[in-house]
Amino acid sequence: MRKPNMKEMDLQAAVIDLARHTGWYTQHSRRAHVARQDGSTYHATPISGDTGFPDLVLVHKNRPNMFIVELKSDTGRLSPAQKRWGERLAHVAEYAPSVRTGVVYPDQWRDGTIRDLLLRGWEPE
Repeated sequence: MRKPNMKEMDLQAAVIDLARHTGWYTQHSRRAHVARQDGSTYHATPISGDTGFPDLVLVHKNRPNMFIVELKSDTGRLSPAQKRWGERLAHVAEYAPSVRTGVVYPDQWRDGTIRDLLLRGWEPE
């Protein structure tokens, strides 16, 4: 049986909804549609800095937990800039046990991995 394709925006909405209901502050920079003079549009994120920063930053209000994640659809792939951010954040997380970072795919939502992480959090080592 083929699993249905989950879009990144649907995964994001599910993660944010559960996070907010389980004590997490959430941050996501929304992309805006920007019109060109020729009538076409493109996506732009209204922040400055290096491109490829992860989609969500979650901080729990009662636990010393921070979760920084890039979200992808079932068929999504990381860009080179997203890979670079992920590598740097993973390196920092090695020294900050209260921080988790990574890429989240719909399968991790479907199998309950992300729900468990948001519901239970983790103990810094």
